[in-house]
Amino acid sequence: MAPQLLKDLATHSRKWIIQCRVSRKWVATNCNSGKVLHLDMVLIDSEGSDIWAMVPPLLIPKFESSLIEQEVDSNLPAPVLLPEVPTAEIPKISLAQLNDFKSNEAQSDKLFSVEGMVTQVCPNWCYMGCVACPRKVEEDLEEYFCGHCKTTSRIAKAKYRVKFRLEDSTEEADFAILEHEGLRFFGVMADELFQSNQRNKEPLPPQIHHIVNMTLKLTVKLIEFNIMNPQTEISVVSIDHDPLQQLNKDLCSKELGGATSVGQKTEAAFDCEANDQK
Repeated sequence: MAPQLLKDLATHSRKWIIQCRVSRKWVATNCNSGKVLHLDMVLIDSEGSDIWAMVPPLLIPKFESSLIEQEVDSNLPAPVLLPEVPTAEIPKISLAQLNDFKSNEAQSDKLFSVEGMVTQVCPNWCYMGCVACPRKVEEDLEEYFCGHCKTTSRIAKAKYRVKFRLEDSTEEADFAILEHEGLRFFGVMADELFQSNQRNKEPLPPQIHHIVNMTLKLTVKLIEFNIMNPQTEISVVSIDHDPLQQLNKDLCSKELGGATSVGQKTEAAFDCEANDQK
């Protein structure tokens, strides 16, 4: 069987041969117990398409040593990747400046560094997405249709779209943590959090609940859509913060009786539309 491209993968079969480059890999753990959940990777094929992949914990010892980041098979053309921008070259600005830039087309597609405290988190922290791409699916009875892939499936997966408000000494602004950065930042797949949240019937998963009142350093990117629609959230490229460290501090402090309940401000969460993921 010849290797397939990632765009050709479909849900009607579970047997595929793909030839990809391991762009990133990391071990996902339970933030409370430290238990290893799975080994996660970003795979990129010869066309530059990417997909998330997961190795179950029992199979990690078998495959981890052969899954090397940035290793490229000699028969596989290296995909064209955007160069990483050194942190020193990303200007740090205030939220007031960032909001002003929304009316300036010259600032489109530029990276900026901002810092502030999370004051509100939208309750609609995820959306149901296609299993093969990041796009939102349309639900029709017991099936899901992806307009991007033009496929219908009985399976859909929850994907991160954590919308929150950040505040600094100058102003406030709204941001969104999407699937790739959400998985890295929270350390667990969105679908796993969604299933757990459904079982526990919680307003928000604890991992997301605990970012309220945190001070975060963000690298963000203004896109043309933000310029044309100034009220929309700005996508987060990366977060320079380890939420597990803060979470552990909060839990320890709470056990000692000295902590204020984290996430009190979530009751005042700003209005969000559940169907705005295009």
